[in-house]
Amino acid sequence: MTQESIITLISCADKDIYNATEIKLVASKAVDCSETVKKIHVWNLNYPSFTLSGKPEGTVKRVFRRTVTNVGTGHSKYKVKVMSSKELKIKVNLKVVRFNDVGETMSFRVTMKAKLKQSGIVSSILVWSDGTHQVRSPVVAHTLQQPSFSGFYWVQNRCFV
Repeated sequence: MTQESIITLISCADKDIYNATEIKLVASKAVDCSETVKKIHVWNLNYPSFTLSGKPEGTVKRVFRRTVTNVGTGHSKYKVKVMSSKELKIKVNLKVVRFNDVGETMSFRVTMKAKLKQSGIVSSILVWSDGTHQVRSPVVAHTLQQPSFSGFYWVQNRCFV
């Protein structure tokens, strides 16, 4: 995600609090928040961690896009190692990331498929290593649980008050 799309998302996240003039001031342009929120998914924020959630006893699959920046030495090569379980399958489209310059960026995709149980959490980790340094990305898949107290109800995986 670009800096502009992050600012737009943050502006639209509080659209019930801020009016169109205030959102325009923060985002530096007029924004149709209803369309913006449909296009931007939280799982594509460029965080080092990954989270999947789904119905109990179900299967959930998601593709994450990430961009990394070389902050180390000019020439470096990182290999990915996936530490996974049978309930959580992970595929990375790049097995090796090679950088030639400091500040260089590289984008990749991670496809995850989790088989969820009735309740609980399944975890894993991606480790990028150059042989000396390691960059770790935690992965968590969990079931969505319906609240047990009244006042809330669920429709198509969404909770309403």
